[in-house]
Parts: sequence; structure tokens; C-alpha cells
Amino acid sequence: MVNDLMPVVATNLRRLRGEQNRSLSELARASGIAKATLSALEAGRGNPTIETLSSLATALGVPFGDLLAGGEPEPVHVVHAGEGTSVPGTANTLRLIVRLPGTPPIELYEARFPPRSKRAAGAHGPNTREHVFVTQGALRTGPVDRTADLRAGDYAGFAGDEMHLYEAGARGARALLIMQWAQP
Repeated sequence: MVNDLMPVVATNLRRLRGEQNRSLSELARASGIAKATLSALEAGRGNPTIETLSSLATALGVPFGDLLAGGEPEPVHVVHAGEGTSVPGTANTLRLIVRLPGTPPIELYEARFPPRSKRAAGAHGPNTREHVFVTQGALRTGPVDRTADLRAGDYAGFAGDEMHLYEAGARGARALLIMQWAQP
């Protein structure tokens, strides 16, 4: 019903216009909709047509549904230091920070490597990718025949479906590791 839709459209229109720092006049010119009509829509009054909302969406550069989507914003997902599932290993420890839903899922880990530790990792399933962003120290990583030397702030992405290496420098290393699993 339009009555149920108007508060949602009003909220979304105000938010989107504000995010783009656009005045009512600017949006009116860009959309071809009268400034008074826009003001009424943002106040939750009026009866917008598909054409009106489509013009607004186009002028704002957003999908049509962005004006219609209701409900509360998605909550912020927080994982504090020390939370998550930690798994010790012989050469390093991994802490699963988050497993993002999807097919296939993507996993974000914090990896800690003691000084001069070395781990030869086996191949994962076909088409698996590993993404490594070093946050502290130095780390040599990648497929065993094509390793890269990384320092804090460096990134490497490589095929995880072949043998690969993690070798920490003299002061150890910390890294964010993203596992991008292949489609089943």
C-alpha cells in the first residue's frame, strides 16, 4: 500500500540525497521533478508513481529498489580481539575471525607466525585462492616455486590448490588471510 510505502520512501530519499550532499534544487533539476514534489515526498506526503520514483533513482544513480527498501539497517558485526576460534599449529596459529555466508563461503583469519617459523601447506581443493595481507613483520608466501617476500602493508594472492609456503622473518609475522573457496 502507498500509505505503508511513503515513510520508507521519505526516509530513503532523505538519506540518499544527504549521502550525496545534494540540495532539493539540484535533485529536482537532475530528475525533472518539481522541488515542491520532492519536498512533499521527503516529508512523507504524496503519492509517487513508478515513473517519479524511477526518475529519482536514475538521478541519484541508485537501483529503483533503494528507494523502496524498508526496515532497519543491517546490524554491525563485531569480532573483538581474542574472539573467534583459534587453532594452534606447529609453525603458526590461526584465528577464524568470520565466515562470510555464500556459495562458497569466504573465511577471514588472523595468522600469527613465530620468528623464523616455516610451514609448507598442502594443496586445498581445485580453484581455491588465498589472499594474504601482512600487518606486522615479514613473511615469505606463495606457491613453493613462486614465493613472494612481503612486509607489513604488502599483499599477495595466489592459487591455494597447489603446495604453498609460509615462512616468517627474524621477528615473526602477523597477517590477515582470506580463504576464497571454490564453488562446490
